[in-house]
Formats: sequence, structure tokens, C-alpha cells
Amino acid sequence: MSFDPNQPSAEIKSRVKESYDAIADTYNKWTEGHSDLRRQYLDKFIAQLPTASAAAGTQEVPQLRILELGCGAGEPATRILASLPGAQVTANDISSRQVALGRENALKWDLDASSSVRFVEGDMMDRNVVDFPAGSLDGVVGLYSIIHLPKDEQAEMLARLAGWLKEGGILLANFSAGESEGMVLEEWLNQKEGWMFWSGWGEGTVEKLQGAGLEVVVRGIEPEGVDVDFLWVLARKVKASV
Repeated sequence: MSFDPNQPSAEIKSRVKESYDAIADTYNKWTEGHSDLRRQYLDKFIAQLPTASAAAGTQEVPQLRILELGCGAGEPATRILASLPGAQVTANDISSRQVALGRENALKWDLDASSSVRFVEGDMMDRNVVDFPAGSLDGVVGLYSIIHLPKDEQAEMLARLAGWLKEGGILLANFSAGESEGMVLEEWLNQKEGWMFWSGWGEGTVEKLQGAGLEVVVRGIEPEGVDVDFLWVLARKVKASV
């Protein structure tokens, strides 16, 4: 279905939230069979975390402050991130149903005593929901989530993430491989209540990252499904020039 460029951002997000609330169980079951690529890139992300190398060979527990955007029910990404010793994970999702499931799932996780996870419901663009001091985060993960924002808001979110990251901090995210002002599916995952929206800058995403002060260290186009490609990126916050 074609996208109406005059559709207000708030309306888009309201419908995305309603859809994820309605199809949460179907989506989570579908995700179980599509987690291999997430795990591969999460491994790369963890290896790039700045304090992971700094604490290697010492007895210190690294303190890792990590933000996850679009955590869903927490499987597998939130669980993997929260299992890192010293990880302080803030897990955000727009869906109240998914956040509730995430909190339930987290009760079953065997986390290190030095680790914690905090679930936060709401629009990632709302600073009353997601906001951090400059240079306070070691890492940010945004898998299949930033793509649900309108295109201009994606650029703004990347700038915010760059500001929140410490120097040397790492971002893992995926984006639409092609440029699109907006695409809508009325029945995503064959669900009658599965209205869904995506947009993207395509290769322009890399320019947005670089313009925000992030250095792309890993970049890959990964096919997922029929005629669906995603741009996967690991980007590091570069040291400010003096």
C-alpha cells in the first residue's frame, strides 16, 4: 500500500503500537525462527564494546551502560545484553504488550548480580521516555526498530544516539537497504491487525551516521525474506577533534 506523506507522525506511531500490541504473540513466535542474524551481529557488537577490552585480563567487573531500542519481549537481544557482567540495560519499546512480556521473561533470566535491565514503554523520540546525559552510554542496539520512525526522525534519532554515546561507544542497528519515504503493509505477517510502517534513507544512512560523528566499522547488506534487504551497521563514536 502506498504511504500518505501527510499522515502525522503521531498517528503512524499510534498505529504501529496498536499493531505490535495486537500481534505480539505472532511476532514473537516468528522472531524465534529469525534470530540467527541478530545473534551474529550481537556477538560483533559485544566484541566492540569499549569496556570489554579495557577490563580484559583484570578482576574488575566492567560497567556497561547499554540502551536497546525496540526490545520487544526481550528475546533474544535484551537477554543476551543483560547477561553481560556489569551490564545496566535500558530496554525500550513502544508496545505496552511487548514491554509487559519482556518484564515477565526477565524474571526467568539468570543474570549476574552486577547486571540489571529496566524496561521503558513509549515512543523512542519522546525525551520524557528515552533521554540520557551526553557521553553516558557504552553501547546502543536498535534492531528492526528505528526503521519504524518517519525518515526525518530517523536522522534526528541517530544524532541523539551519537550524543549519548561515550567516545569509543558502539552502535548496532539495522535499516532499510533502500531509500523510502514510507511503506505501509495493511496485514503484516498475514495478521488482520498487523498494519505496519517503515521508512529509510538507504545508503544515505551511512552519511547520516558519519555526519553525527560515528565511524562505520562494520557494514553489510543482509537479505531477509523475499525481496527484503537490510543494511546492518556497527558504528563507533569517534574522538572529538581538538
